[in-house]
Amino acid sequence: MALHRLRAPRAFLLALCCLFGGAAAAADPVAEVSTGRLAGQSEDGLSVFRGIPYAAPPTGERRWRDPEPAPAWEGTRDARSFGKTCIQAPDVDEGPGSSSEDCLTLNIWAPQDAKGAPVMVWIHGGGFFNGAGSVPYYDGTAFAREGIVLVTINYRLGLFGFFLHPDLGAENPQGRSGNYGLMDQVLALRWVQENIAAFGGDPSNVTIFGESAGASSVVALMVMEEARGLFHRAIAQSYPWEFFGRSTDDGGPLTRLGGHLAERLGQGSLAGLRALDAHELNTAHQREAVAVGGSGRAFKAVIDGRLLPRDPVLLFEEGRQAQVPFLIGANSFEVSVIRPGADFVEKTREAVGERWEAFRSVYGARAEEDLLPAADALFSDNAYRVAVRMTARSMEAVGAPAYVYSFDRLAEAMKARGARGTPHGGEIPYVFETLPERGYDGTDRALAEAANAYWAAFARTGVPAGEGLPAWPAFTAATPHVMEFSDTVRVRESFRARELDWLEPTVRERMR
Repeated sequence: MALHRLRAPRAFLLALCCLFGGAAAAADPVAEVSTGRLAGQSEDGLSVFRGIPYAAPPTGERRWRDPEPAPAWEGTRDARSFGKTCIQAPDVDEGPGSSSEDCLTLNIWAPQDAKGAPVMVWIHGGGFFNGAGSVPYYDGTAFAREGIVLVTINYRLGLFGFFLHPDLGAENPQGRSGNYGLMDQVLALRWVQENIAAFGGDPSNVTIFGESAGASSVVALMVMEEARGLFHRAIAQSYPWEFFGRSTDDGGPLTRLGGHLAERLGQGSLAGLRALDAHELNTAHQREAVAVGGSGRAFKAVIDGRLLPRDPVLLFEEGRQAQVPFLIGANSFEVSVIRPGADFVEKTREAVGERWEAFRSVYGARAEEDLLPAADALFSDNAYRVAVRMTARSMEAVGAPAYVYSFDRLAEAMKARGARGTPHGGEIPYVFETLPERGYDGTDRALAEAANAYWAAFARTGVPAGEGLPAWPAFTAATPHVMEFSDTVRVRESFRARELDWLEPTVRERMR
């Protein structure tokens, strides 16, 4: 079915506002939260607040501990500028002074005079080692124009958010080490429950959504007892199931890496590590991690036996996930995340090994020219779509609906960068309606309107729907329907069943 325009272009709407009495600037908004008064900014008919602290600075003695609520302040706090990004890998940092260990802030876009509006909380991706809620692609304007209160958050990353060390579990009341970034997300959701009504949001209608590491966070929050009741719908975009670290006991490789790093840095105690300057510690960590056989990006969310007792997909199958409407999907060119080179087919052959001929048969790659697209598809299926299907299928047993999508739109801008389908993260500017001006045509903009309308409707009611758009049926074992976002939006009734059936036993074994 061809896409229909859902609303007039934003520039046209703004022109109408100015023409019919909207030229006068609205007063900047003010909100009262549990810790004090905030002064935001009025932007094109919306109320925008940036850089709101939801946690105490995780510095000094608070480094590598669960977050604590933000302290109160005196007077009115300026909330017109983004807070600093959390410290991350130097090669993706934004330059001197742009990042800080004191980074646990959130941002809000809300319709003016909103009351009881649905709330969406965005958890950014970036491999658990980079990213921020202030990235321009995550601008909440389009969602706010759909009547949504949109929240984006920062959470601790890499060394500061997920560090493992033999002594950290000993000092934690639950015996946990690592996953501090996930606990930041939990505290941010508690802040939303307590304060979002001050911005016109409904704390009883909160949707969490995220992409890549953000999708991993969403799936983790779905099975974490600490997050139960803090949200009411969930969206996972490109969930990389094999992304969690898997050995976190005292003899595990990541915990040993933490101990080795401490020794290399000349610090035999947590107190000594906590006393080091954050930026100097981060730089040394990047250097020394490689020297001890690790990576400067090794520390990420882990299956720790406590916060996450087993692989989240298996916990879904045990019925231990939140019983809330769930929307999940992946893209057609997820392999972009590893930047495949000219030897990608050969590397795929080596990885598949003795199953190579079976792979060629299942994927219909009998001719040599079919091998590259088949290898692309195998990566997306193996790393993302098998887990998408398994988690979606598991929702039926707990009595909550699941909706599955696939993005397969190749915009000119993406084609120019060598993409052969929608790349990893390529759906984000469609969902947020933040497509750049160049490299995207009318089909792309109509697709963005459709995606944003579906996501916003899901936040409102738990059902993705849009005026003039195809009905999106729920995914069940008997009706495994998938909504495909391509040149058009259409329902696929049997989506890659043969390929996923072939892969699932192997993936399931690796999850155990």
